[in-house]
Amino acid sequence: AAPAVAGVAALVYQAIGGRVLQPNDISSVLLSGGTTNFDGDDEEGRVTRRIYAQVDALGAVKIALQRTQNT
Repeated sequence: AAPAVAGVAALVYQAIGGRVLQPNDISSVLLSGGTTNFDGDDEEGRVTRRIYAQVDALGAVKIALQRTQNT
């Protein structure tokens, strides 16, 4: 998952025109723009019944653009 998340962070950086974001800002954008994944529905293997964050590239870019346009 780490390479995929790094790729989404790079897309966010490119979308906002290379403006400098702090690590906390990037984390917030990725989490706010993401979706949730419930482990416990119709799947095979071990079911944990936990909720995990799932990165959403388009959602993260939209959130980043909204935040940078408001500053």
